[in-house]
Amino acid sequence: VSIIDIGSNSIRLVAYDKISRVPRLIYSEKVFCSLAKNLEIDNKIPKKNFKKTINAIKRFYKISLDIKSSDLYIFATAAVREAINGPQIKYEIEKITNKKMIILSENDEVILSTQGLISSFPNANGIVADLGGGSLEISLLKNGKLKEYVSLKIGVVRLLKSFLLNKENCLKKISDKLNTINWLKENKD
Repeated sequence: VSIIDIGSNSIRLVAYDKISRVPRLIYSEKVFCSLAKNLEIDNKIPKKNFKKTINAIKRFYKISLDIKSSDLYIFATAAVREAINGPQIKYEIEKITNKKMIILSENDEVILSTQGLISSFPNANGIVADLGGGSLEISLLKNGKLKEYVSLKIGVVRLLKSFLLNKENCLKKISDKLNTINWLKENKD
C-alpha cells in the first residue's frame, strides 16, 4: 500500500507491506517543494514549486507501480486546500496517477494528526501540536480522547517571509492567534 502525502512544505511517499495495526514500512522518500511559500503573499503555489511537485508525483507514482502497490492513496493539506491554483495541481496529479486525490479539511488534518499520536499513546493527556509548512493543528487530549481542537493558518513555510521581514511583528501575530483559543489558555497539561 502506497501513500503520497502532499504537505505544504514537503511531499512524501511511504509504502507499507499491508494495512495493519503496525504496518512494516518498505519504502519512504521525501521531496521538499515548499508549496505554501506564497500563501500569505498572493495565495498561489509558485510555478517553480508547482512544477517540482508534479515531477515528484510522476516519480512517486512510478515507484509505487515498480514496487507493485495494490493501492495508492493521495492526500493533500493546507497549501493545496487554500491556494487559488490548488484545483489545478489536484487535476494534474489525478491525471498522472489516475487516482482521486483527497484534500483534507482543517478538521480532518487535526483529527488525523491527533489519531496518529493516540495510536502510540492510547491514554495520552495534554496538548498536542502539529506544526507543518502551512498550518498548525492543536488538540487537547484527556485520557486518550480528543476534547478540543483547532487548525490555524500558522506554518513554517507560510510565515517564513513575514518572519524574515519583521520577526517581532510575525511573532506577535502568532501569539495573537494563539491567545484567541480559550481552551488552550485554560489547560496547563
